[in-house]
Amino acid sequence: MNLSDKVQNEASFGFLTVRAYTAGEALPVEGATVTVRDGGDGLITEEIVRQTGRSGQTEPIALPAPSAMDSQSPSLTRPYAIYDVTVTHPRFYPFRATGVPVFAGITSLQPVNMIPLTRFDSADRKPEGITDTQNEQDLFDD
Repeated sequence: MNLSDKVQNEASFGFLTVRAYTAGEALPVEGATVTVRDGGDGLITEEIVRQTGRSGQTEPIALPAPSAMDSQSPSLTRPYAIYDVTVTHPRFYPFRATGVPVFAGITSLQPVNMIPLTRFDSADRKPEGITDTQNEQDLFDD
């Protein structure tokens, strides 16, 4: 039985809250678009899109995850699900986190440090110091 079948049979869910901020966590980023995609487990087939509120956080997002019982004994099955999270805002560079773990019955917090665009930049450009490797380039693709 694969992970997707196992989760569907047990109807287990975990939660993910994304917190977007800038200025060394001093300022929340309101109105950022948060997109959650399947991280390779096949647990969700469509993107989940939410907005951050005044606090810079999303409401908790319910996501399928393996049962908490899976973490109680040794097993070859990973006891958590993985998701990819992208955060965008017109005034900040895009952010992408891959392999974000979500455990059943637990609310995970994904902090996101948003880097402001300068008046000469657009969201299509990379900040100084980023090299042209494929993985880093993926951070800025939608």
